[in-house]
Order: sequence, then C-alpha cells, then structure tokens
Amino acid sequence: MVFAGISDRGQRKAENEDAFLSDGQRGLFIVADGIGGMIDGARAASVVIEHTHRALCAESPPSPGLAPPERALELAEALGTANSALWQLKSGRSGATCLVIRVTGDSLYFAHAGDCKLYLYRHCGLTQLNREHSLVRRLVDGGHLTEAEARTSKYRNVVERALGIAEALEPESGRIALEKGDRVLLCSDGLLADICADEVEALLGEHAQEQRCCEALVDAANAAGGSDNITVVVVDI
Repeated sequence: MVFAGISDRGQRKAENEDAFLSDGQRGLFIVADGIGGMIDGARAASVVIEHTHRALCAESPPSPGLAPPERALELAEALGTANSALWQLKSGRSGATCLVIRVTGDSLYFAHAGDCKLYLYRHCGLTQLNREHSLVRRLVDGGHLTEAEARTSKYRNVVERALGIAEALEPESGRIALEKGDRVLLCSDGLLADICADEVEALLGEHAQEQRCCEALVDAANAAGGSDNITVVVVDI
C-alpha cells in the first residue's frame, strides 16, 4: 500500500477549513471538511480528525475475530466519539463532515457523515463507494437536478448530516473487497465543485505516482475555478 495526500485552500476561500490524516501503519485515512458559515471550521475539522484517529488507535489493531459489519461499525463508532467531542466543545456552533477508511488485508472499511467522497478506480473505471448526505445529492437521485446543475446549485453546500451539529450522529458505513492494483480516492467536496467525475477518472489513470496524481487533481480543480477548499488522498493497493 502506497499513499499520498494534499489539502489546498483553493482560489476563492480565505482559509482552508479542510484537513486530512494518513496513518499507513494502521491503514487509516481520514478526510474532514469544516462547515462553511459556522464558526471555527478549520478547528472543527482538526478536532474531528484528532478524536476519530484517537478512538481508532485505542482499538487498533482490530480484533481478528470481528466480522466485516463489526469492523465497519468500529469506524462509525469512532465518528460518534468525534461527534461527541465536537458537540461538547462547540455546542452545535461548529461542524464538520468526515470520511474515514481502514484498509486491512483484502478489504476496505469506511464510515462517513456529510459530503466527503470515496471513490474506487479499478480497471480504468471510477466508482463512487459512498453516497453524500447532501441536499443536492438527494435532488439528483430524485431526478430533480442533473449532475451539472448540482455543481452550480445554490443548495450545493447544504449537508444533511455532519459532526458537531447535534448530540447524536448517524454515520453510514460499509465494506468492499479490494484487488491488487486498485486505487482509492478520498476527497472533500471541493474537488468536484468545479470539475466532473470523468476528469477525475482520467487524471487517476494518467498519473501513476501517488503524489503527482494528488497534485494533478488539485491543479485541475484550481484551474477550473477552485471555488472551495480541495483535499485529496490517493491510496494504491
């Protein structure tokens, strides 16, 4: 497993409210995005990552006897722990979306709340593994918006789940089987704010070196407008 990551302010934001963490030793990767319009977005993202990672380090390595659903549940519970920490710190005045994955053996486990995205690049094709908890995603899935319209919708930044905005959190979690040669992409919503999934797919296929691939993704998003903070993590299996 080889990996790289970049977080960039973008072209139009005064501050970078994204954050990420790569812990290759434990196979843990986390992306968080502070919610714009609330106070201390950057701090919220940092708190979420810190407490999610701490909770999973306390449980790592995962018990070999755990069934796949329980392994995914560990990640969801860690997000719940981070949610409680942020809620106690800010009492609903600050929030962040978050995606966490654990790569172990031939499996990838994930949990998320919000609109950070998880993709699998396999055999030259790109598949999104999670479903964003956002208003525009619900509108697209319901046939009320196209993907292109969603990128420019006035509702594009409205998330329907996030850490820190309520005492209780309902993250979603799951598992996929990995194959040798798979490439995994974690990103904040800013990556696809100005470019489409087809462009992401092409860049993942074009750049074999992980750091260069991350740079190319961020450069493409910035060249297209860079309307939001951009964070990408690429993990090669």
